[in-house]
Amino acid sequence: MTILMMEGFESLTEAADVAGSSLVSDRWTIQSSNTRFGTDYSRWSGGVGFKSTLYDGYVRSRFPLPNPFTVGWAMWRPVGSASYHASRNTFMAYDGASQQNGSLGSVGAEVFVEQPNSLGHTFSTTGLILGGVWQYWEVKFYSHASAGYCEIRINGVEAINVTGKNFMNAVDIAISFRIGLCYDLSPTYIDDVYVTDGEFLGPVKVKTFKPDSDGTYTDFAPSAGSNYENVDEIPYDGDTSYNQGNAIGDKDTVQYTVGALGGPVKAVQLASVRKKSSIATARVKNLIRSNSTDYLSSSEVNMQTDYVEDVEVYEDDPDDSNPWTQTKIEAAEFGLQITSLSTTTTTTTT
Repeated sequence: MTILMMEGFESLTEAADVAGSSLVSDRWTIQSSNTRFGTDYSRWSGGVGFKSTLYDGYVRSRFPLPNPFTVGWAMWRPVGSASYHASRNTFMAYDGASQQNGSLGSVGAEVFVEQPNSLGHTFSTTGLILGGVWQYWEVKFYSHASAGYCEIRINGVEAINVTGKNFMNAVDIAISFRIGLCYDLSPTYIDDVYVTDGEFLGPVKVKTFKPDSDGTYTDFAPSAGSNYENVDEIPYDGDTSYNQGNAIGDKDTVQYTVGALGGPVKAVQLASVRKKSSIATARVKNLIRSNSTDYLSSSEVNMQTDYVEDVEVYEDDPDDSNPWTQTKIEAAEFGLQITSLSTTTTTTTT
């Protein structure tokens, strides 16, 4: 199982900010009242909905969707009966030509799964849909012309499972998804999104934390104060505060206090925002220091001359390959190391 991304919305101020976390949102607003767990979430205000970044084609996704894939999200909808609308279902899967491979929706108290090109609907009358409360929805989707399937769970309970169907519009597998409102039921709220390569995680909570102390490495020069104080803004503040490195091997790490997490940790997602000062080459890798040992990410990021946010998911502590815990997270350090740098380039993190 591979967790591809997580989003809890606490680090965002506008719906467009979601683009930095591998997702993009249209016509949603970030809310901080009536929340699921006292944290921010995104509220529907009309339009096409919350969607993965390949939909519409103008922003590319930071992660490729495998086949199958699973998407989970917490959703609050008003009390009432949803109506049907072919282009505004709660969940839609799209191929590379932005054609629907399948979708999920609800009519009244029923959940339905729709095949592409009006091939048919499959309904469920489990009575699991409730209005006026937060519920956790999960969709496992597999694109295939004859053996496709779509399984829906609500609060961890199977609501509908459609197998052996055509869930392929033409010849392409689904490469993007979209999450929207239950049609005619507005406002709709969403929170705590995850994407995996097919496994259900259950009703998860995605929590966001800011660093609160420097780590072992402070090779990057702070613009002011301590290093961690220049990378603790949510959202990031550009050139207002930053740490700057200028040599291959420079490292910058910070630490976090996360407190009681209320359950097992599925993964840690490290988000960093960085840029280079010229068009010359500059590359960095994420760095985790655990049990006094440094672990660099396998992927190396090419820096850009504008700030770009990058996220990387770590399902286990790299030191022992076992799941993270509160103790492990608070003892570890997280940051960056410069791995390639020309003499005319400096690297900035914020």
